[in-house]
Amino acid sequence: MVPYTTKISQRRRLLILCALALLAFACLSTEEAAPEWEVRQGEGFSFAYPADWNFHEIGAAGEGYVLFMPDREGGTNIVVLRNPQEHEDLAVLEEKMMHALENNAHLTLTEMLGKEEVELAGRDAVQLHYTAVASANQETFEAYQVGTLLPNDQAVVVTLGIFAAQDRESAREVFDTLLDSVEITE
Repeated sequence: MVPYTTKISQRRRLLILCALALLAFACLSTEEAAPEWEVRQGEGFSFAYPADWNFHEIGAAGEGYVLFMPDREGGTNIVVLRNPQEHEDLAVLEEKMMHALENNAHLTLTEMLGKEEVELAGRDAVQLHYTAVASANQETFEAYQVGTLLPNDQAVVVTLGIFAAQDRESAREVFDTLLDSVEITE
């Protein structure tokens, strides 16, 4: 027969071992740390983006940017553009966004999945959701495009193009965070 004090001692050791095993398991968690974000100042707006995304400036300084997911150069991306044309109101911006989609040499619009009024940087905005085929590689992609007016009646348009199904959730999360970070400057 094992003495009572030995049973308590064995239980205590077992509890300590279990606690240490749980602590070790928690330390070995495979959850990745959130990426660092950088802020980019455009002409009339600013936005934040994950520092690990591949960044390219397009057009004149401060006019446009293309961001590619890590290891997806030429694939899933976010484009941030300042549209220098004047827009009387949001309806005109929406018309011009649709016209640009329908007459784009780099893509063929296949299906309009939705249009809705949203907010961007505390301003009324329009969101288009569609599928298209990229002319360069004939690959079908899903896209979200959000545009709003700047104080000078120009516009900023942010587009997410998702080329791979496995990118959908993480790319949409980054897109939503980037949209939340947009600030309009006077």
